[in-house]
Amino acid sequence: MDFDPGFWEDKAINLVFRFEKMLKSNKEEYFDIDDFIDIIDTYLSLNKVDAAEKAVDIAIKFHPLSVDIITLKAEVHIKKNELNKAFKILKFAQTLNEDSIDLILTWGFYYHKCRQDQRAKMFFERAISKSTGDDLKDTLLFIARFYGEEKELQQSIEYLNRLYDIDTENLDVIFELASLYYEVDEYESALWMIDLGLDIDPLDFLFWQLKGDVSQSLNQIPEAIDAYENALAIEPGNYFAFYGLSNLYFLQKEYKKSLEVNKLYTDDFFEDEYIYYNNGCCYYEMGEYDRAIENFKKSMTYDPNSDPYLTWLGLGKTYYKLKDYKESYKYLKKTLDKNQDLEYAWLYLGYVQLELRRYSGAARSFEKAALCNPKNDEAWDCYFKTTYNFLGIDKAYKVICKIIEKNPGKPEYILFKTACLIELNRINEAEQELRIAITKKAPFEDFFIFYPKIKNLENFMQIIKH
Repeated sequence: MDFDPGFWEDKAINLVFRFEKMLKSNKEEYFDIDDFIDIIDTYLSLNKVDAAEKAVDIAIKFHPLSVDIITLKAEVHIKKNELNKAFKILKFAQTLNEDSIDLILTWGFYYHKCRQDQRAKMFFERAISKSTGDDLKDTLLFIARFYGEEKELQQSIEYLNRLYDIDTENLDVIFELASLYYEVDEYESALWMIDLGLDIDPLDFLFWQLKGDVSQSLNQIPEAIDAYENALAIEPGNYFAFYGLSNLYFLQKEYKKSLEVNKLYTDDFFEDEYIYYNNGCCYYEMGEYDRAIENFKKSMTYDPNSDPYLTWLGLGKTYYKLKDYKESYKYLKKTLDKNQDLEYAWLYLGYVQLELRRYSGAARSFEKAALCNPKNDEAWDCYFKTTYNFLGIDKAYKVICKIIEKNPGKPEYILFKTACLIELNRINEAEQELRIAITKKAPFEDFFIFYPKIKNLENFMQIIKH
């Protein structure tokens, strides 16, 4: 882990650099307790647990009775899931100073790791009760961020709100609360916190950027556009505001405006794969397929070692539109080799295989698309109709029975089953299925197009008329 001290202004990072320089030189250098705490905390925040353990062992040699250092050693063992070792160290630290706030908090971490949530919370509350002034703020923030790292976001929100109640002007707390509300889809609460932050500092571009994201989620399009534009007016190089504004125009099908935003960013700042990917999507939707391919391929040049499966999907769709089915097949297969859960990749692959007259493969692809999303009626229809038209009536009958089992609330599929039964000359069963479809109010217009033969079958038409 090599740090450039000229780049990092942060005191803790410079301490880490000094510490690592000492390790490389094998010459001991003195660090006081606070220095070691900063070094170990930095390693832990970067999830460098082994490095933190090495640092804490050296720190104990210099400061063998420091409760704070010993407590950090317990925290390292908790991170490594060595709970028995952590427990023994915490018990020893308790003999030195049982009122240490950091020690009490670490007991909370320990019991949380042991899945004893109520006991963990008891220690957190004890730490809060023993804290005053700025220490109380630090304790609440520490607990909130701990729960945030554990992805227990509602718990994190609870402690941040308690912190906000005693520190209503703290923009960092307000922003964290707004971000968490956004993450848990509580958009109105997020907006309320954002507006509180903007009342304190109307020129904070991060609040405007987040307001754009939240407003977009609420489908408040004019408000989202205003928010992104305000963020860019304050911080012209704000990539996320540019990307949010461009994506917003794309979702509104204003593709030219999306391209204009991307061009402005690339002209004034820098280019990257996401800008060109977005350009490719815009040109695809505008029907400018050659330009779409050009931008998708530019997108892939920025990180040749990555697996840009969404870009491959874009290329597969675009080549399909250009009727270059072999190229389309190549990119769609690459996409699905990387991610098999993309229903539309399977759907397009099915259409490509139809054009290439690979009918069995097409049927399998349509089935895969339908299984990825059972609500995708297009995929189910294509699965059945491909089987019916190209793979034989026996297979088609088995397929439609499977589809009805997966979609019991779709009476139009019962009509397809009726057609199969007629073709199999199972007339009595066909009449019975037709009556069931009628009682379930199946739509007949599309069925007559799919199976016009039924209009010439008098007994079936009589059932339909009556």
